[in-house]
Amino acid sequence: QGKLLSILDGRGDTPLAYETVCQIVTKSAYKGHMLLKKGMKLLWQYEQQGKEVKLDYGTAYYLLANTTGNRSIHYYSRVKIADWVWDKVQPLTSDVPLALFYARINSHSQGKDFLKSLDVLSSLDKLHPNSADTYQMQMLTTKLSGLKIDLPNDNPNKFADCIPTLDSVFDRLLQRREEGHDVTASCINALIAACGKAKEMGRAFETFEMFEELGLEPDIHSYTLLMDVCLTNRRFDAVLKMAEEIESKGLQFTARTGELLVLTALKMRDPYLLNDFLKLYQKQGMSMTEKLMEQIEYFLGKYEEKNEDEKYEIEAVLENIEELTTATE
Repeated sequence: QGKLLSILDGRGDTPLAYETVCQIVTKSAYKGHMLLKKGMKLLWQYEQQGKEVKLDYGTAYYLLANTTGNRSIHYYSRVKIADWVWDKVQPLTSDVPLALFYARINSHSQGKDFLKSLDVLSSLDKLHPNSADTYQMQMLTTKLSGLKIDLPNDNPNKFADCIPTLDSVFDRLLQRREEGHDVTASCINALIAACGKAKEMGRAFETFEMFEELGLEPDIHSYTLLMDVCLTNRRFDAVLKMAEEIESKGLQFTARTGELLVLTALKMRDPYLLNDFLKLYQKQGMSMTEKLMEQIEYFLGKYEEKNEDEKYEIEAVLENIEELTTATE
């Protein structure tokens, strides 16, 4: 990169071929930051001369991803690049990959206009119904939570702004609806996740009630996020109740949903429940992470059977684990 930058600087005002500039932007998007600002400047010069500039989705994604957190590029330059890239992928269609939506949401989330992410979420839900994974939006949900991430967890001021921030976002969602803007499932899901980060379980449930108030249906991600909050707060009964509701609605579990159920069984120290959830893993064709398998094996190693029935149940758990391991391999 340094050698190429030296060559470019040595050319002075001598223009590069348009195709060469496109290659520089593409390579800097995929492989590094140093060339990016220079390449974008050259590309914009061609655009000002009336040259039509197009981006493929892969390059667009890496441009967004590699400028969002790049502190060596001034904030307003990052915003300018992100806005330009997003404009180039318009009009949005179902061909636009989820990763590109997530990158755009993250670019908004690092700026002062993070609530613009709600517009992106609405578009995402329209084009990819029930597909938006809120766990891929960590920057946004942290911003919505009001959490002060620069402070250690034991600092009481870390959560000082959480309640007013959450309440303002809640009001903003209702205001959006009143103004005729879309409020989709993913908008509500993002706020549920934010409530979880702020350790506000009550507000997470209040946010979940927005689905009924707005005439929307919660998706599997909505239930999974609320289950996550409940598990963190050791509300095992609520986790199990939501699992029943998910099954009654015929929703397809995500890997995270299954993981939360298994973790609930482990925390409850219930081998019968654990076995039921492992069967559910098999039924829904979910893959299990190595870390989760290690947690199960640790639990089984420490567990003492109270009677003959439990002994058989533990053996059944081991068989299911072996089958899941084989399926994963």
